[in-house]
Order: sequence, then C-alpha cells, then structure tokens
Amino acid sequence: MQIELFKGGFTETFRQGDIAQIMFFYDGACEIRYQDGSAAVLSVPTSPYNSQYGVPVSSDGSMLFVADWDAGVSTYAVMSGRKIWSVSEKRIRNIDVFNGYIVMAKYNAALLKADELTGKQIIQLKGRFSHSFRINDSHLLLETNGGTLCLVNTDELTIVKRYLQRVCNPEKFLSWCIQGAFVKDGKLSIYGFEQYPQGDYSNPEKHDFERVIDSEVYANKIGEKYGGGR
Repeated sequence: MQIELFKGGFTETFRQGDIAQIMFFYDGACEIRYQDGSAAVLSVPTSPYNSQYGVPVSSDGSMLFVADWDAGVSTYAVMSGRKIWSVSEKRIRNIDVFNGYIVMAKYNAALLKADELTGKQIIQLKGRFSHSFRINDSHLLLETNGGTLCLVNTDELTIVKRYLQRVCNPEKFLSWCIQGAFVKDGKLSIYGFEQYPQGDYSNPEKHDFERVIDSEVYANKIGEKYGGGR
C-alpha cells in the first residue's frame, strides 16, 4: 500500500486485490476505486493521523480498519460504510491484516492480535514497540523504543529473533528512520533514511539507505541476538 497526501485528505494505492485506490477525505467521505473501473462513495471518518499509518483493507476487500489514537479502532463495511465493530484500545499505530486476524501495534505497550470479523482479542505480546513492518503472511518486523528490531511470528505472536542497534544502525546515526522491510533470497533488509553519523551535527547530509540485517532470516535459533550489544 502506497500513501500520498493531498489537501484535505490522502490516497492509498494498492498493488493487488480488487481495490485499486481509496481516497479518504477528512470531511468524512471515502471514495473507493476498483480495478475494473467502477467506484463507490462511503462515509468513513478519518483524520491526518490515519495518513501516517494508513487504513488497511481486509484480505477479502470487504472491510476497512480505522485507528484513532484516543478512541480506539473501528471497522467499516466496504459495501455500505456501516460500522461492523469497534474496540476502545487507545494509542494504536499500525494495523496489519493477515488471514482471519489483524495485528495492532499499541504504542509503547503491546502487540495485539484480534479476530478480524469481531475485533475480539486473541492474544497479546507485551513490549515497548513503536512501529511494525509487515514481512510476509506470517511475520512482522517490530521497531522498539530502545532502537532494537524484533522479528515476530504472527501466527503464534512470538518473537523469533532480535536485532540490536549495532547491526541495524552500525554508524550510529543520530537521526535514523526505518520506512519498510522485506525478505529477498532469504535475506532480511530494512530501508529508510538516516542523518548525523556518530551523532555528528557537523555532517547534516540526509541520505536513503537499504541494509541487510540478516543473511539467513529463517535459518537460526529462536531468540538469538545479533551483534552482541548496542
């Protein structure tokens, strides 16, 4: 999903599925454009907060999951705009959709796994998590407030591996932002931008990066730490 901002709202563009694009307007309107050229207009409340993390769509394209920092998470039917369910969990950032369930990152508190049809919580993983990045149909990469990364199996909601700062940010950039992660040829990579290497303010040049942090992402022991320290 790609997010682009415009005055008064934001647009989400999808690479697969029946939905090609969704335009969310902060006045409460939502326009869905399908791959076959058809379109529908719904009433779905969003805010600039949602433009940061996006409004994910269920795997079958029938539901939208909208987070509100203070009010919780609400789910709306794509066909009618009707609210299906809501939960009062606050401070939800990312919502990632999997087969039959969603995983919500509650800032600095926990990762929550819930049934996508009812919102009922299945299990939670406590931790000081800040962002989540979907890897595949059963894994997320989590960024913690301590600067480390965790690979999580979402089926079991367990931490499979941990990656320390010396691996993820080897030049100790003071400003360091991950924008995404992916696995290719068995290697786990992260990408984003970074600034001020070694905490040096005299070197302000910001540049993009793409970095392999695990060359055998699915091959090593559960819970193994990489890099030996921060």
